[in-house]
Amino acid sequence: MLWLCLAMNSLFAAGEPLRSLSIENGLSNNAVLNVYQDSKGFMWIGTYDGLNRYDGYKFKIYRNRIGDSTSLIDNGIYTIDGDTEHRLWIGGRKGISVFNPVNEHFSAATFANGKPVQGNIHIIKAGNDGLVLVGSENNGLLQFNRLPGTGKQIPLENNTSYEVTAIDFTPDKSAAYVFVQHVGLCRYDCRTAKMTVISRILTQANCLKSDIKGMLWLGTDQGLFSYNNGTFSTNYLEENSKIVNLCADQQGAIWAGSDGHGIYIAKDGKAEHSGQALNSNAVYSICEDREGRKWIGT
Repeated sequence: MLWLCLAMNSLFAAGEPLRSLSIENGLSNNAVLNVYQDSKGFMWIGTYDGLNRYDGYKFKIYRNRIGDSTSLIDNGIYTIDGDTEHRLWIGGRKGISVFNPVNEHFSAATFANGKPVQGNIHIIKAGNDGLVLVGSENNGLLQFNRLPGTGKQIPLENNTSYEVTAIDFTPDKSAAYVFVQHVGLCRYDCRTAKMTVISRILTQANCLKSDIKGMLWLGTDQGLFSYNNGTFSTNYLEENSKIVNLCADQQGAIWAGSDGHGIYIAKDGKAEHSGQALNSNAVYSICEDREGRKWIGT
């Protein structure tokens, strides 16, 4: 289900206004996995059964249509981001669909040799000048330059068969942090297109995010950690909790969505449980829109 937190402040407490949006309001499916706001202000919601565009009043649903190559390649949507050409890159169970807002057609992203990108896509992040980075389950880090047909694998220590679970660019987007499962935290240099391991201390993470101060945060199966100058913090959470999504808000707080314990908010060196009552404590996506409202997918 999609929840809209109407409070503008970074820390919200129980009793502050929430609005819920579900299948009764036109959402295609009540399992919301990703939320993204595009350049025009539309909210895009990825679910297990289709892609939804919300204009503030109603939903428009996009799904795979059998035999139609201009539709989504699959209805399971895990990740969404927009590139510098205002196209949407949508990753899921069966690869990547790229949405052209001009004609509202989808095309499948391919490698430069024409082979389609297949398999689970965990994360997509768009950088400067048409650069798009993709974290896949089996094919490592993929790089695209402006066009959906330019994909190439980025080797890590001469290997291209590894799993990338999280990506986030540095504030100036000259580089990106990349988490490789069973390896550790890596850094991708956008200029040289090279990736190197910078820490092997943590070898499992589900998400990572840079805050407005440049501090890097990582969510793992055990909790929430920060990374600065080669050093990881201790767990910010008093209990082990699987953190699956991170959002850095405009006030400098980190919102951490967990799979089972709701939302934690980290600010000023400590993390606290939000206390807000949701219909589900499995929070898979948190997105702050340009007005400071939080969109919470459960």
